[in-house]
Amino acid sequence: MTFVNDALHGETTRAGRTVLRFAVNSTLGVGGLFDVASRIGIPHHSENFGQTLAVWGIWFCR
Repeated sequence: MTFVNDALHGETTRAGRTVLRFAVNSTLGVGGLFDVASRIGIPHHSENFGQTLAVWGIWFCR
């Protein structure tokens, strides 16, 4: 989900890092049990769909 939000933001570099983190943690991190990517310098970040909508100028009021 983070990859999709990065892509929708137009953040191609961050989207690439997200895919790389997934690949590293899926293989070297024993299926994602360990966060190997952070240890080798690929930082974690998160995006949510609300932030993506805000980037696109769509606002919802509660």
